[in-house]
Amino acid sequence: MTDPTPWPTVVALSGDPQIGSRTAHVARRAAAALARTLEEQPTVVEIDLANVSARDRDLRRAVLHARAVIVATPERDGWAATGLLEFLGGFRLGSLGGVPAAIVVHAADGDRGWTAERRLARYLDELGADPSLPSLVLDAVADDIPGAIAGWVAEATRRPARATAA
Repeated sequence: MTDPTPWPTVVALSGDPQIGSRTAHVARRAAAALARTLEEQPTVVEIDLANVSARDRDLRRAVLHARAVIVATPERDGWAATGLLEFLGGFRLGSLGGVPAAIVVHAADGDRGWTAERRLARYLDELGADPSLPSLVLDAVADDIPGAIAGWVAEATRRPARATAA
């Protein structure tokens, strides 16, 4: 018997604690753009931790079954938002089982954004995420969001993702 639950093509996971944040907006746009390259009729599930509990097990199941995950965070002192880390802390080591994950960091300073990206990349690696998707670090003020996402999707589609078990 097959599971009737329609699993998402891409999950947009935003760890920004601010409701309606620019980080959540970028995560949604990046997830939708990537999903359109993966399936003809994609589904995107948005997990905005400003609006939902970081302890929600059903949301973690969506991440485990997605074809790809966008993990977006504002940069906080060279690290990711604590709500995002709490959500990710609900996964066991290696439990992501090769789900391709892309990191999106919304930073006031590009250097600190890349520091946060590297730290979050190591954390996702410990959880078993597939690092084949490129990261995107956005300057809080200067970046052209649509242009940055278009360039990121072009790069992401050139990189082969590892196969994941269904």
